[in-house]
Amino acid sequence: MSTATGATGIAQETLKNLIADSTTFRTWVGATGDNAQAQARNRVHEDRLVLPTGEGFDKDRLEGLRPFAVVGTGGPESFTAERESRAGWLESGVVFLTFEDDVAPAIRHDPTEYFKRFRNNYDAVIAEVQTAAVGVWDMGNPSIVDGPNEKQPEETETQGLALSVTFAIPWGPGGG
Repeated sequence: MSTATGATGIAQETLKNLIADSTTFRTWVGATGDNAQAQARNRVHEDRLVLPTGEGFDKDRLEGLRPFAVVGTGGPESFTAERESRAGWLESGVVFLTFEDDVAPAIRHDPTEYFKRFRNNYDAVIAEVQTAAVGVWDMGNPSIVDGPNEKQPEETETQGLALSVTFAIPWGPGGG
């Protein structure tokens, strides 16, 4: 696997590590033991959810992969560089973070409850990432750009009942 060397790749990699270090995320994804960080990191995907070769996105497979996070870039706001001086540039941009989780069968009849549980999880992860980023990564204020949403009825049949939310997270001196 290649190592991230550019500004956007390093921003993605840093966010992936901060999420995997989150106690709430580890608990949420069921990561335990001495390799909990590695288990959690396996639930943080880069750019899109990736399955092993030959496996499809059927309902049972997706339900077995959730909860997960996807850290991605895209669009014109993903990277900017401003001239700081003749000697250098200030790089900044935005990474996008999506969380997706199943709705537990026991609460499928209660949207208020399942949205609240989902919100509690992602709110706590974001708070832990913000705290951990201090002094490590120049992170701006996260904002929700999509969701929280539940799968549409036609998607539920093939993908299961799931919730998702996407954050835009600015980074760099010009991103905060």
